[in-house]
Amino acid sequence: MVKVIDVANSLGVSTKAVSKSVVDNLYQLNRFNFKDGVEGLAKMAAKASILRFDMGQTFDLADRMLDPQNAIEASAALQRLGATASSLTDPLQLMNLSQNNLPELQKQLGSLFQSYTQFDEKTGKFEIMPGDRKQLKEVANSLNMDIKQVERLALGTRRYRDWE
Repeated sequence: MVKVIDVANSLGVSTKAVSKSVVDNLYQLNRFNFKDGVEGLAKMAAKASILRFDMGQTFDLADRMLDPQNAIEASAALQRLGATASSLTDPLQLMNLSQNNLPELQKQLGSLFQSYTQFDEKTGKFEIMPGDRKQLKEVANSLNMDIKQVERLALGTRRYRDWE
């Protein structure tokens, strides 16, 4: 838990939220290969906390992408929708991230979803434009992810420069 607290403090997020997320998802350490063990899980939880993103969405996606057929279908759907995130449009890389590097998978998702946001000079905020919202929903559906969580991640990656 000392590592969890150190990670949360280093990123300036609530230690309570990060430690709860780590404890709730501790069993995921055995399912997925976290490079730094508990510390890697804590970093992922802290970044998800910064972005107000449910990292369970990443775990669910990773679990589905362990099946080669699902990875092929998801990659093909992303290609069809014009996604440019090479790690997500290549089924082998998608499967590899799902098995061996969940923090990177979450980062790639953030980068993909971020491309659907832009800065509105009038309001001074980042937003998802109406035309992009429809396509973002299609991307979320093709990945079987909750659109509200996808929108949070997309906007969160714009708000916080150090999310990576």
